[in-house]
Amino acid sequence: MLSERLRCTFLEGDDFHPPANIATMSAGVPLTDEDRWPWLESLASCARRHLSSGERVVVACSALTPEYRQYIARALGEAAAPLLFVLLDPGAATLEAQVARRAQQGSHFMPPSLLATQLATLQYAESEWYLHIGGDPYPQLEAIAEAIVARLEADGLILESGIDETLGSETPWSDLGDSMASDTAAKSHRRNTPRHLFGVYSTMFALVAAANWYSMRRVPAPLPSTAPANVFSEERAMLHVRHLADVIGDRQVSTPGLEEAARYLLSVFDGLAEEAARSRPDLVVEASIEKVTDSMTLKAFGHTFGNAYVGLSNVVLRIAPARGPGARAPAVLVNSHFDSAMGSVGASDAATCIGVMLEVARVVVANRGRSPAAPLVLLLNGGEETLMQAAHGFMRHGAHAPGLGAFVNLESTGPWGPDVLFQSSLDWTLPAYARSAPHPRGNTVFQDFFDLGLIPADTDYRLFSYRRAGSLPGIDVAQVFDGLAYHTNQDVADRVRPGTLQSMGENTLAATLEFARVLGSGQPPPASAPGDGYVAFDLAGLKMVVYSYALASRLHHVPLVILFQVLLGSLLLPAANPRALRGFGLKAAAGGTLRAFFSVLLALVVPALLGATRALVTGAPIAWYGRYWQVYCTFFPAALAGLLLPYVLCTRRSSQPDAMVQSLGSATFHAAVASILAAHGIYAGYLNALWATGTILAVVLAWARPGPVTSLLAAALMALPLLVSMPVAVTALLYVTEKIGLAGAAPGLLGLVIGDVAIGTLAGVAVYLCAGTLTPHLAARLGRAGRPALLGLLALSAAAGGWSSAAGGAAPYTPWAPKRLFVQHHHAPASAPGQGLEARWTVSAIDGFPVASTLPPHLLQHARPTTEPYWETVYPLNRLMQGLDMPAPPLENDTALPTLTTVAYGASPADASLLRWELELGLVEAGLGMVNCTGAASAWSFGEELAPVQTQGGFPAHLTRFSTAWGSKALRFWIDAAPGQVLSLTTHVAHLDATPATQEFLAQLPDWVSPVIMTTVQQKWNLEFR
Repeated sequence: MLSERLRCTFLEGDDFHPPANIATMSAGVPLTDEDRWPWLESLASCARRHLSSGERVVVACSALTPEYRQYIARALGEAAAPLLFVLLDPGAATLEAQVARRAQQGSHFMPPSLLATQLATLQYAESEWYLHIGGDPYPQLEAIAEAIVARLEADGLILESGIDETLGSETPWSDLGDSMASDTAAKSHRRNTPRHLFGVYSTMFALVAAANWYSMRRVPAPLPSTAPANVFSEERAMLHVRHLADVIGDRQVSTPGLEEAARYLLSVFDGLAEEAARSRPDLVVEASIEKVTDSMTLKAFGHTFGNAYVGLSNVVLRIAPARGPGARAPAVLVNSHFDSAMGSVGASDAATCIGVMLEVARVVVANRGRSPAAPLVLLLNGGEETLMQAAHGFMRHGAHAPGLGAFVNLESTGPWGPDVLFQSSLDWTLPAYARSAPHPRGNTVFQDFFDLGLIPADTDYRLFSYRRAGSLPGIDVAQVFDGLAYHTNQDVADRVRPGTLQSMGENTLAATLEFARVLGSGQPPPASAPGDGYVAFDLAGLKMVVYSYALASRLHHVPLVILFQVLLGSLLLPAANPRALRGFGLKAAAGGTLRAFFSVLLALVVPALLGATRALVTGAPIAWYGRYWQVYCTFFPAALAGLLLPYVLCTRRSSQPDAMVQSLGSATFHAAVASILAAHGIYAGYLNALWATGTILAVVLAWARPGPVTSLLAAALMALPLLVSMPVAVTALLYVTEKIGLAGAAPGLLGLVIGDVAIGTLAGVAVYLCAGTLTPHLAARLGRAGRPALLGLLALSAAAGGWSSAAGGAAPYTPWAPKRLFVQHHHAPASAPGQGLEARWTVSAIDGFPVASTLPPHLLQHARPTTEPYWETVYPLNRLMQGLDMPAPPLENDTALPTLTTVAYGASPADASLLRWELELGLVEAGLGMVNCTGAASAWSFGEELAPVQTQGGFPAHLTRFSTAWGSKALRFWIDAAPGQVLSLTTHVAHLDATPATQEFLAQLPDWVSPVIMTTVQQKWNLEFR
């Protein structure tokens, strides 16, 4: 009956007695040990054959003494683990009645007279038995079977009654064979069941998740303006932020606000220089403003183009020791930008960083007891949003650029801290930051993302770092949270989270002074060999772990080597492996690894498919935008369902591999990923290496010395990879979820689903990183509830998706989480000659949600999809746009238009065989724009090289962006070409100031739109080189 419930093979011990034993007992003569040993050997041999073929076995026999039971355990060995003994103890009176009834029926060969000798031979200690069933009245057979099954289910040894049991699995947990007579063996087995471990791991997961939530929000308390002068004060820094963002406001390149900001910042630096002159004779402090004009060839976002600028302002402060070796040491550059993005006052991006730098400079000057060991150069640059123009100008023309030795670049992608080190030159500056910053945060994963081009973003770091286009070692640090406000009209000072500047300020001050100490020590900083670098990750912002690529290239292979040795041992010397790993053979490793692979694959695919289906069915992309909990509720359950699917559905019904061994299979997958990534020079695999190592140690520990203490230690080993992985997973998911509004708009169905697919996939990655090797334990604990649980998770995701569609289907945006919208009053030559300029409104966005949702019906009546190159001014961002255009009022009659005049024409100084045309584009007032030179140009002044783009007509087009500072009304440039060439020159000149027409148009837009406005004039000229 029990074997039927468990779907096991049943062996009746009496069937294995040889004829001699049956004759002896039939004659009323008790059996001796010599009689019983052959019988036990025959019984154990048959059971072992069934077990080796993957079956499970229930054996009924009178193994009366501990020696007999130990013999059975040794004979069955690993194949039987876990081997459980159940004592059926009905009492002597019940046994006598049963034996007498069988004798009367003639159904058994043992006479009643032998019962007394059997009971006299029986020996046992209560601790031997997995279960002892007795009582008066003695239970019926059905009740006995039910009691055994219930106990097995409670201990997690079977997943459901008779289905997918772990009893007798091919991959045993531990070697109980030689210890069944001991109290420790029976108790340790019960203590280490999957149910118990799942409870411990669940508690651990909850504690780590709570700690991670607290850690990610933890920032130091902001210090008031009354704090001592020699410490960093957020309130003092915020005074500068509010002046830049609230008082001055818009600070885009080409606007008067940017020049006003430059004058304000110079006045602050001048005040510090005057204070140092009065009170710091040990320092030389110099403030200056530098105007830069130049151009460069830029490769960004998959495109190559020129990038020219005229008259941009850089405000610079140099603080240097007045004497000693430090005065001659290379300087530490600290950089950020004070211009703001179009359509934003830029409180966080990057007025907060400017406020931090001003307060850091004040602290250095005020700290009379300590001078920096090397010069400090603080660069407040006036042109980062125009693709790093001002930083380029400083490195090319700055007075202090030649004397630099390292840099710290400060950035922001949102007004919430803490700040994160997200890329570095992977040299001495990284461990210097790690050991000095009081609140260090950062990890190698983000570095790999940037190096592989998976994050389409750029900062001034590119112009400084020798790993990119610069020549310096250094770090890039940014505030990363609340990206909903990034580059919108909601990036205001009141949205900056208290403590954000205090954290960045204390970290920046400490790191800057540590860099100066290294540079001023007289010892050259350790150089990094090509291909060398560091792996780094923080522990809850308390400590940063840093180790070299050279060590990582060996260390990240260790888990796979250990597991390979275990597998090799299981094949060659199975008894030599630790008991905890003896069941982890080649078959178990291969099966567990494949199951883990498909688990991860489905964790990514299932939520991505669900997101795509939701978007296709409802026609509403990214309906969850700005609603974090809708993202979690929509994608996390689906990702978890995908993660569990192979463990719940793809396991053989006759034998579910044990959760502990399956976690080793998952560890094999993680170890393989870590090794593969390390072999290709990608060291984000430290997360996989941590999961694999923690799992191996936890399994060995949990079974080598079982008990409550070691179970907690095993959980602690699993907690470390979770503690490291969870912040990475959550930060990446939050970052991309908030930035999906800047991810670009693809055409057609792809644009409809791409946002949901991206976030669904990333949610799967997050769940995979957080679950690690714990998934098998969850699957084992679910047991027979696994399939309903999968359906429930999918139903929850579907319901949450429906909820997000209902809440944000018409438009998911709010004033707090606005839609970025580009509105252009565009003027281009009419298609018919002699009709002047044709005016159109072009309204475009860089997310997947339709632009039509932002416009009133009367405008939509005349709207058409934008196909013309209306947005060349913001190239290559225009390649990510989708939008509509419609008729617009013309320019006012007295509006002056840009002009193109010849400055000089003749032979090229660079090549006498070429002709050079020097031109000046008159802009009327400062502006932004694009110059498109189509034809066979040979060289130009907009950068070091031409970057031709093939046009539909087959002619190469050479593109360059340009920007001019307020007061600079002309762009001068030259073009070289061979005689006989005819070049077509198209210019797009944009001004960002509001006009009556643009203000009237903006008044018709919803309050959840954050607009970027510009008025653009497109013109075309032909250049004939004769």
